[in-house]
Order: sequence, then structure tokens, then C-alpha cells
Amino acid sequence: RVGAGDLHGDRARLARAGLDRDWVDWIDGDEAARRCGLPALAAGTGGWWFGAGAAGWLCPPEVAQALWREASAAFDFHPGQVVQRVERVGARWRLLDAQGRVLDEAPVLVLAAGHRLGGLLAASGLDGALPQDGAAWPLSAVRGQTTVLPPGAPGLRAPACPLSGAGYALRLTDGGLLTGATSQHHDEDATLRPEDQSRNLAQARRLGVLDEGVADEALPLAGKVGW
Repeated sequence: RVGAGDLHGDRARLARAGLDRDWVDWIDGDEAARRCGLPALAAGTGGWWFGAGAAGWLCPPEVAQALWREASAAFDFHPGQVVQRVERVGARWRLLDAQGRVLDEAPVLVLAAGHRLGGLLAASGLDGALPQDGAAWPLSAVRGQTTVLPPGAPGLRAPACPLSGAGYALRLTDGGLLTGATSQHHDEDATLRPEDQSRNLAQARRLGVLDEGVADEALPLAGKVGW
């Protein structure tokens, strides 16, 4: 992770915290650029270097599947069913589809619908105040857009290790680059937007993984939108 810092001061803080430098260390900009395989980082920057014991990666769908397998004996899984709304009947919650059919019911309900939660609450007549204290539901759909640059894209310098700071940059297995991301509240637009890609490309240039002279228009509009 790159950013402004002080080599001696930050290493002293690590020592006071009892953290082993083989696990995490502060390195200056020149050393960070060398380890990342980049010509240079922005002037005055260094970075936290996380060693082999502190760094790693995971695949969210595979983690979700593993958690499901581990806990599958404790619940029933019903794929392919869309809950349109929920309702309280006595001491139980009912889950209903678009035709009003009851899909399931339970005494306790946990809603994990991501950015679609607001719509589910509205369809269920639950988008007003919380019953506990009268406060509004603290909900906001936060949209993020990433950018994916293919291998061989003009001006691309994919780093040898994951890089984050003012944005992030990850080298993909095919030699391309994942970089981003934007963040906008109360935004449910699922389309890729050129203006958001421009923000991501500006961050990539600041991180040193894209040449300053490459115009946004020379690069394909590609990436993903999520919440």
C-alpha cells in the first residue's frame, strides 16, 4: 500500500507495536517501485510492504461456496426463488414471491439483499421508520465501477504485486490489469460509464501503472459495476 510516510518514523512505530518486519515493513518509494517492477512511484511516497505471511488473495464465490458447504446442515437452501416481499404474521415472518405465494416462513428474518434491499423493504411496506426507535433505515446503494485493461494495452505497466493507495491496481493472470474503483452513494446505474473509467485511469496514472501520455480514448471501456 503506497502513500506519504517517513521511513524511519514508520519503522519505529512498527517496532513499538511489536510487528515483525518480515510480516509488514515500511519501504521508500524507490524500493517499492523496484519490488513492484515499476519505473517509479510518485515523488515523496513509500509504502507498507506485506510479507508472505501477511498477504494473500481469495476468490469470493469459492469462499461463499465453502462457507455454505460447512454450514449446510444448519439450513435449507432454495436456489432460483425470488422473494418479492416479506410480511409479519403473528410471531413469524413470511417470504412471498411475485404472485403472493408463500415461499417459506421463520421466526427470525435476516435480510441480505445488497443494493436491492431498499426495493424489498418498499415492496413490503417496511421502508419507513424502524420500529425500535423511530429512526430511518440507514441504507444507501453505493455503486462502484472497476476498469480492466487487456494485456498489451497502450501504456500499460502491470505491477508485479498488488498495489493500493489512491486507488488500486492488480495484475491479472493473463497479464492485464484490474484498477479502480469509483464510489457513488444512491446510485443504481448498472452501465459502464466513460467518466468513471476516466477517474479510474487517472488513479492508475498516479500509481505509476499507466503512462501519462496515453489518452483515455485510446483504451477500451471495460470493467464491472457492483454494489
